[in-house]
Amino acid sequence: MKLLSKILLMTFFSTLLLTFPVMAQDEATDSEEMIQAKQSFNGALEFQKQGDTTSAIESYIAAIKFDPSYGLAYLNLGSIYFAKGDYVHALENFKKLTEVDPKNALGFSNLGKIYMAQGKNAEAITAFENALKADANYSEANKELGKLYFKNRDWDKALSALDKYLAVDPSDGYSYYLLGKTYQKKNSEAKAIENFKKATEIDPSDFASQYNLGNIYLGQGSYNRAISYFQTALKLNPRHYKCAYNLAIAVHQNDPEDYDGIIVAYEKFISIGKNNPKARQFVATAEETVKGLKASKEEKNGQ
Repeated sequence: MKLLSKILLMTFFSTLLLTFPVMAQDEATDSEEMIQAKQSFNGALEFQKQGDTTSAIESYIAAIKFDPSYGLAYLNLGSIYFAKGDYVHALENFKKLTEVDPKNALGFSNLGKIYMAQGKNAEAITAFENALKADANYSEANKELGKLYFKNRDWDKALSALDKYLAVDPSDGYSYYLLGKTYQKKNSEAKAIENFKKATEIDPSDFASQYNLGNIYLGQGSYNRAISYFQTALKLNPRHYKCAYNLAIAVHQNDPEDYDGIIVAYEKFISIGKNNPKARQFVATAEETVKGLKASKEEKNGQ
């Protein structure tokens, strides 16, 4: 929600910059209604600068009454309503924007973001697809479509959308993470590893990518690499019981004779998971494993 609000507000401020030339235009050829619409619009901008959103709303509505095709007024009005949490009026104004300006990719994109916030994924997909129809180079739409296609388990479309977005903005770590997850779903581990690593290069605090890399390497039997990624992930999220458990398994598989190291790893997991109902079964298994390891250690030392 915070991210969506930020995006829409950034949209609004960029719109402010675009609207100043409106007053510089020669109004001699404008109708009286258009002149009044522009005056109301620019008045609304001033009210927003002052933080008076109530008066800004009234002035934008006045601008639209004078000129029902005033796209920028619908855009800014929709952004204000969204910031206030009024999705009904935000949607109403962004829809009107796309009606008066069917080539306005930003209007369709904002519609999509509101639908996403409401959990209406099918409507959001349609809105973002319409944004791309309006402007094939509107990369933000591909980013959001990648998320939505992934949720729908449409792996091929997710890959296509994310690849297109990352070709424009290769600095977005989350999109690389999502690309890695998509390749994981398609059983393409090499590509998954490649994209998870890119995600961690961009954002070393990305727990999810570190954890997924650990899981892939554990499954491949590359225990030292798995241990390294699980340890890093656990530093980022010390209470993640699954990460702690998988780390213990990796340590155990890496050197079954390292009783002390294995015991330490399992006991760390037990301390993390003992009060978590979801981890109860794993804790019981770990406790039995620790007992067996201690017995084996004593037997070995007694020889």
